[in-house]
Amino acid sequence: MITGGTGTLGSAIVKEQEFLRSHGISKIRVISRDEQKQVYLQRTYEGSIPLDCYLGDVTDLERMRFAIRDAHFIIHSAALKHVEKLESDVKTGFKTNFLGTQNVADAFQESKSAVSGIFVSTDKAAAPITAYGVSKLAAEHLWLWNNTFQKNIRFGVTRWGNVFGSKGSVIETWTRLAKEGKPLPITDLNCTRFFMMIEDAAQFIIKGLVNNNCGLSYPEMKSAEMIEILKMIWHYWNPDKEALFNVLGMRSIEKLHEVMLTDGKSSHDVERFTKEELKQMYEVWLGKSGD
Repeated sequence: MITGGTGTLGSAIVKEQEFLRSHGISKIRVISRDEQKQVYLQRTYEGSIPLDCYLGDVTDLERMRFAIRDAHFIIHSAALKHVEKLESDVKTGFKTNFLGTQNVADAFQESKSAVSGIFVSTDKAAAPITAYGVSKLAAEHLWLWNNTFQKNIRFGVTRWGNVFGSKGSVIETWTRLAKEGKPLPITDLNCTRFFMMIEDAAQFIIKGLVNNNCGLSYPEMKSAEMIEILKMIWHYWNPDKEALFNVLGMRSIEKLHEVMLTDGKSSHDVERFTKEELKQMYEVWLGKSGD
């Protein structure tokens, strides 16, 4: 069972057919709110494992009970994730990200087949400064709390950073503007972020689901200077022109560098992607996005 299963991550997970089948998965079920994405997923699905798509919202406990019934494993990735939107609508953000997580956990525990559940979190939950980060950190604690009063079901959490080129990311914005020859906006020239490819994220989460240690896990991630990604994208489309960009300045809801753990290394301190690696990642993303 995958909540938010038609998103970037869920769509990548259902493609991991060989790995899923090797661990006894005989059916995949996803639930999400967007009917158009479900239609697209079902029409383009090429796997051999049967796939069911349910419409529903994690804030609806009865719908979660229906969708999660008899599930052995669950990946809970459904969330409201746009940082700015949650700052302007904190109540709705917590309703989905925190109370929705409670509904999913409660419904999963009612499944007589339940074995292991993974909550998909974010580096924004480490030393959070936004409503989004706080809601995800609170949901992490709530999810893991389920290990304290029962031992039959394993509840684990995975944190990771940015997926390169995920829906709504700055990669999409910069690509569109670079193709038009317009200046690219950037908050700060020294800003760094953790990155990974979506296939790596999907495999890491599935492995965490199978080898669930009832705690917090996160992958070893490289980082990139955002200005280097900006320049790479600009020169990809405008090889003979100097990069055009506007420095917007940092906002109160942004960090210059991210961390995976409160006392861990920041995205400034870990190994960086090389320019060649960034270009390769970008070309892979372009091939998948159709640009």
